[in-house]
Amino acid sequence: MIAKKIASVTVFLCLGLFMGSFGGRVLASMRPLPEVKIDAGEYAGLASDSKEPLMLISTSSCPYCKQTREYLESRGIKYQDYVTDKSPRAEQLYKEFGSPGVPVLFTADHKMLGYSPKSIDKMLAMDGIHSRYP
Repeated sequence: MIAKKIASVTVFLCLGLFMGSFGGRVLASMRPLPEVKIDAGEYAGLASDSKEPLMLISTSSCPYCKQTREYLESRGIKYQDYVTDKSPRAEQLYKEFGSPGVPVLFTADHKMLGYSPKSIDKMLAMDGIHSRYP
């Protein structure tokens, strides 16, 4: 009888630990991402060496940077990626920009800090940057 109770408690605790870490990620993925603030400004001079009208300042380890890249690529949107931990130029740009975090998307006229598909689409529409897929 005691062995059954101990086994039940052990199974319950193991499931709780597993669901605590896994369940949190599942619930977070189901929650819609909030829109991110888009700031207007003059940003054309920041990345004058960019070949694309959309620029991303990112790191190689940031999960939101990865999601931003995946989203832009899935929509066929071309962008210049400045990865701060892989390029001295990207690190310099990040410092000049004075952003408190990554990812940062910017065009000549707007900047956006954070990841939000809805906000990305809104900023691209504001700047006339279109994807292959409407």
